[in-house]
Amino acid sequence: ATEGLRAGIDLFLACHTRRLQLDVIEALTIAIERDESAAAKAKKARRRLDALCAAYVSAAPPGEFGTPGPTTSEDAVKGTATVAAAMGEPRGRL
Repeated sequence: ATEGLRAGIDLFLACHTRRLQLDVIEALTIAIERDESAAAKAKKARRRLDALCAAYVSAAPPGEFGTPGPTTSEDAVKGTATVAAAMGEPRGRL
């Protein structure tokens, strides 16, 4: 994941297990905290993703699945933190 960030990947698909998802988040967090270049690339990626969300994403209306989903990358990160905390999992500082 960290090599992907340095290569310019904006969005990572981490699936299969919750542990793998949290490991990817942790690795990216450490890279961003320790490497100014990685941090700058992450900020640029976030701006691009927020622009994409602003152009194409709208919150789903409340319904059988509860509250609307995230509409910005910041909202998505907050959601990840909430889920990880609820599961008792460690999570890096994004």
